[in-house]
Amino acid sequence: MEIFQTLPTVVRQNPEENFQIVRADLVLGDKLSLAVDILNMSEEIGTGINFAVKFKDQFDNPLFNGLEWSFSASGFEALPHKIYYIKTFTLDSRFTEARAVEIRIEKVQLKNSKIYKYDKDYEYEFILPVITSQKMEKIKSTLGPEINTYGENTIYGWRCVCGALNGKDEEECKNCKRNKNFVLNNLTEPLINLKMLNLLTLNENEDKEKLKSSLTQTTLSKVVPSPEEIEEKRINEPNQNYRREKSLTLFFSKLIKFLWIIILILSLSFAGLKLVFRFNDKELLTSGINSIEEGSYDKALKEFMSIRNKNLSKEKIDQARALIKSDRANKEGDNFIISGDYLNAAKSFRKVIEEDGKNYKSAQDKILGLEKIFLDRAKREVQENNPEKAKNTLSSFLQVIPESAKATALLEELKGQKTENSGKIDEKTESEEEDKTRADLVSQGQALLNSYQKVLWDNANLRKGPSINSEIITSLSKGTDLYIKDTKIEGNKRIWCLVETKNEKTGESFEGWISNKVMEAAEK
Repeated sequence: MEIFQTLPTVVRQNPEENFQIVRADLVLGDKLSLAVDILNMSEEIGTGINFAVKFKDQFDNPLFNGLEWSFSASGFEALPHKIYYIKTFTLDSRFTEARAVEIRIEKVQLKNSKIYKYDKDYEYEFILPVITSQKMEKIKSTLGPEINTYGENTIYGWRCVCGALNGKDEEECKNCKRNKNFVLNNLTEPLINLKMLNLLTLNENEDKEKLKSSLTQTTLSKVVPSPEEIEEKRINEPNQNYRREKSLTLFFSKLIKFLWIIILILSLSFAGLKLVFRFNDKELLTSGINSIEEGSYDKALKEFMSIRNKNLSKEKIDQARALIKSDRANKEGDNFIISGDYLNAAKSFRKVIEEDGKNYKSAQDKILGLEKIFLDRAKREVQENNPEKAKNTLSSFLQVIPESAKATALLEELKGQKTENSGKIDEKTESEEEDKTRADLVSQGQALLNSYQKVLWDNANLRKGPSINSEIITSLSKGTDLYIKDTKIEGNKRIWCLVETKNEKTGESFEGWISNKVMEAAEK
């Protein structure tokens, strides 16, 4: 009987796909048939598959003008990470001349009813290694039963010994997790042949030379086994063990899902409480701000202290405490006035801060009233021929309210009179120069009182208090009219003027402090 030999099988497939062909052989019995083995590298069970096959003659020439024939199988269960042996396809008399096949997967159906169609534009051509049955048995007995083919490196990917094709950038097999370098450095055809040769060297069997020839040479064609021989070896693993594993996996999966649901519920509850606390914090913050505007500083502090988010409340707590301190200073000042201790009253009113909307303006008015008391007292003491006592009175007041222009002017006037009367000419010192500069500012401040001025620069800042650090009320344009109500001296630098003004465009009136450096004199 003539030996029926076939050529190596060509497989067209994409190494990135999860279902791959690991074997496709022509089998000769009563009729010619096609046996195909597939590898499922997914996590799902495959239940259907379609192949597109081209047949070639013994000279590797296409039959049927290169026409692709479609073959399909269904109703099976290809388990994850297992090789599944498809039931052989019987070929009729038209395929008698076939000696080789070129095969690819068209589509795969999963047990979950999903269907994946494979795009042939992304497929590459791979030649399946030819390994005789005798050699494969020897390889499995020597290297392990899980070895199904040779390792191989190609331009489009690399083949693992489990049969899986992997992308060239994959460092380990997607199916069996073997390391790429280990496979390609130890389990390629030449290296396996070398291992077989070393083993045969130790074998004293008289058929050693015959075995050496059959087990170490590269095979370019294969003798087709009978269908009976094929079916003896192509036995699919029952899925009972898989179902048992699947049941355990499903149990633990459900348990994990249940635990995740519990965690999710707790997280949502925590998030809900956090949202409630956050909403409550915002309510307390708004209420505290309103309490400050109403002048209820103690109430505001309690509300700010009740806020859970300390990052949100820290600044407001400090603000409320400062306002409480300012409010107490104002009350102390009132008590000192009642007891007739005007100097300590001035000290207390000076501690009232600008942010204290309830007390600041009235405290400033009370300081002006106390200033008048000390000025009148000093003038009375001068009339009583007691200028030294008058100077002490003014000096005491200026130690508390150093920016008082009127007290400074009167004190300088009294000092000037003493110098003129004594006729003494003292050597000028740096301190006297400073006094003269301050005296000039005092004189200018006196001249500015109850006068009209115009803004000299554009965007001149009108502030809430007599300080460069005070909050800006608005910016005034060049030429804006100002009326000076009061003045305060800032060291030897500038004169702060309390002014009334109006925005000519909107008609809105403003009162605030502005530096003399941005004004020019206007006609009274």
